[in-house]
Amino acid sequence: MIGGVLQRLGYARYLFSRGAWRWVIDRIDYTVVDHLAPWSQIHRGERAYIHPSVSFREASQISIGNHTRIQNHCCLWASPKGRIVVGDHSGLGPHTRIFSSNHQFLAGTPYHKQPWTESDVVIGKDVWVGAGSTILPGVTIGDGCVVAAGSVVTKGVPPGAVVAGVPARVIKSRGTESGRSMETANSAGAEDRT
Repeated sequence: MIGGVLQRLGYARYLFSRGAWRWVIDRIDYTVVDHLAPWSQIHRGERAYIHPSVSFREASQISIGNHTRIQNHCCLWASPKGRIVVGDHSGLGPHTRIFSSNHQFLAGTPYHKQPWTESDVVIGKDVWVGAGSTILPGVTIGDGCVVAAGSVVTKGVPPGAVVAGVPARVIKSRGTESGRSMETANSAGAEDRT
């Protein structure tokens, strides 16, 4: 018992090592600024799971559905006029980023002085968003969709679709083994555009 206590006291030396206090202050600052206040403002459904490392902006504009899971290091940045809504039984994989605003890009003005374009992002029910995906302002993802890992979703996704790529495009329909019906629809749409 005494040996265990002495061993634990030995860890105190790490408090005086280079960078230890910077690490502690960074963690406290990060928690206070990005978590504690926003978490109290989020509209959370019943049994919604949100990992402690998730970063929020304008939390009062974010709504998380029932039984929805948001994994580690996700970024949900709403804006004063742009909401983020995630439906029931959905999931966001690690490092998913969702933005409801973006700076405009007028020439001759620094980006941080540019006006914002703000638009709601709505993710339906039973949607699975793969790790590292990015969802941009104005996107609506229909119920039952799957967004492949690493995708960048720039426009709306119809219900039941599986999307992948940069920018994301429909590759098949969820629930079909080959996705041929969706491929046929995509090729027909391509012929119409030519």
